Amino acid sequence: MRSVNMKTMDAPIPLIAELPSTCANCGAPVCLREQVLNLALGQDERIDCLPCLAELNDCEARELFERLESYIKGRECFNKQWVLYPGQDACSKHHLDERHFCF
Repeated sequence: MRSVNMKTMDAPIPLIAELPSTCANCGAPVCLREQVLNLALGQDERIDCLPCLAELNDCEARELFERLESYIKGRECFNKQWVLYPGQDACSKHHLDERHFCF
């Protein structure tokens, strides 16, 4: 079986098709990891971007990310999507803000 180098792929890594692709609160596009963060919190109908998700959970974005990251990595169902982004360049939003702590 031939391995695929995700960093050199031309096509973007797709989002989870069954979930919304924009934030329910502010309308911003969400990335795959934001979809997974929402799923880890039990949200599968309403999807929020990381800043809105943090606000809804009364914390800072970095704090929420750090709290959920180890949980996500420990659950195969979440981690298989999480690891599709091998680095920040794979994220469709990497150029929009300073969330480099996501990687």
